[in-house]
Amino acid sequence: MLFRDRIDAAKRLAAVLHAWRGENAVVMGVPRGGVVIADVVARELGLPFGCLMARKVVAPGSSRTVIGAVTLDGHVRLDTHAVNGLETSAVDKAVQQAGAELAIWQASFHAPAARDLVADRVVLIVDDGILTGRTLDAAIDYAARLGAARLVLAAPCGVRESVARLAPRVDSLVVLVQSGTAEAVAGCYEHLDAVTDEDIAARLGRKLRRH
Repeated sequence: MLFRDRIDAAKRLAAVLHAWRGENAVVMGVPRGGVVIADVVARELGLPFGCLMARKVVAPGSSRTVIGAVTLDGHVRLDTHAVNGLETSAVDKAVQQAGAELAIWQASFHAPAARDLVADRVVLIVDDGILTGRTLDAAIDYAARLGAARLVLAAPCGVRESVARLAPRVDSLVVLVQSGTAEAVAGCYEHLDAVTDEDIAARLGRKLRRH
């Protein structure tokens, strides 16, 4: 085990990102676990903190095969290889489901508007691990559409192949540990507890909206 938990991982990541302290930068977490990492990194660096609302799209009939991601502004980014052979109607349904879940997240987290935080700033996009990287693909596009001046992608750990694929898409990339498989990435954490809506809402400084 390399990290005790997300807090430990975030503090170690922040130590490597110290060059951005005092800069015109913002730390944006990708839900769920990335929000925890981003919150700690932002506090360590004295930077603003927010959430880039992106949600993975999973293949029809699967809970694990990621075929793309959708962002809060309605943009969809699909992996053309992953959707090859799938029925268009089934993919459309999967996208709609991800979009609906994203809307629920937004209502629950009540996150500050990302554009107000991102525009004309260096944006540190943070996640707790890079597996397929498909959600981060969408998050990178989203931050660019919101007017980010520069894009920095940071995570404590990631799958080597995915990290290499994402590297050309950002100005800087920081991944502390790279592994060959998704299982090895998960194994970087001794404790990887579920992140609740309440935790994310509290970290974003907003009261969780009850329905």
